[in-house]
Amino acid sequence: MSVKNKITIKKDDIKKFLQINLGLIICAIGVSCFLWPTSFVTGGASGLAILLERIFPKVSNAIFLYIINIFLLIVSLPILGKEYFIKTLYATLMLPTLVMLGELIVEHTNLFDTFKNLDSWIIVSFGAVAMGIGSGLSLAANGSTGGLDVLQSIGFKVFHIPYSVSNYVINGLIIVGGMINSGLGSGGLQTGLEAIVFLFITGIVVDMTTFAGFNKRAVFIKTDHIDEVREMIMYKINRGCTLIKAQGGYTLYDGEMLVCVCMSREYLMLRKYIDEIDPNSFVFVTRATEVRGSGFSINTEIRKANIQKLKEKE
Repeated sequence: MSVKNKITIKKDDIKKFLQINLGLIICAIGVSCFLWPTSFVTGGASGLAILLERIFPKVSNAIFLYIINIFLLIVSLPILGKEYFIKTLYATLMLPTLVMLGELIVEHTNLFDTFKNLDSWIIVSFGAVAMGIGSGLSLAANGSTGGLDVLQSIGFKVFHIPYSVSNYVINGLIIVGGMINSGLGSGGLQTGLEAIVFLFITGIVVDMTTFAGFNKRAVFIKTDHIDEVREMIMYKINRGCTLIKAQGGYTLYDGEMLVCVCMSREYLMLRKYIDEIDPNSFVFVTRATEVRGSGFSINTEIRKANIQKLKEKE
């Protein structure tokens, strides 16, 4: 491996490490600013920690978060292995530390009452967005926030329980626990319903953050002017494209189809150019949930330079 490649890998690792930390900080803000002041019980380890703080008010939820995370991490070592243990260790210790720091700041800057008196819809909306963005950033960098994710991984490996099932069961039990603790007749039912909405919004935001906001489109183009459209994509849109063999289902004629993945705003330009080149072209578009590789996860200027080199060769 060359020195240049080693430097590239090192920079990428630093970038991922910083991204994981940013995700953990945002998660800690969500807990310390929106969940803790209102004792709002949602799913996950943070929700369980707040529920335990309700039951045992003399112990901070950050301490309970430490206990939950460390206990689950120790249990995971013989079951999930050393690699998973090391990967999850940092987030397991860092998240409760950041939550504790955030709660100290909120408490000593007189913001506790401000957050406590926020309307419930603000708590649900902004808390869910903060938790979703934080978790999504960490997942996108191949990191973890630890907590009950460890329990889900154990359930999958040992009992072959799908992540979706264990997620619903675990979070559902925590929410029900919060409802019972609040009392169904004194706002517990409303709190439980709000927690369900909270988890729903969090899930959407996690997906949007992890997969870069779903703002990419895969465009499939069947046209009789294949070369003109290909050149337009490369030199006007500055995107790459792929030619695939295609056969008409009705005519059985052999031909080629262009596939191009581009940003949503670029598709609007692409559609305009296609209409100008071939108004009779057949085009269909799908949402690309994740795109990696040349043109997206490498430097934009490098991609443009590569396309320019191809143009010069032609």
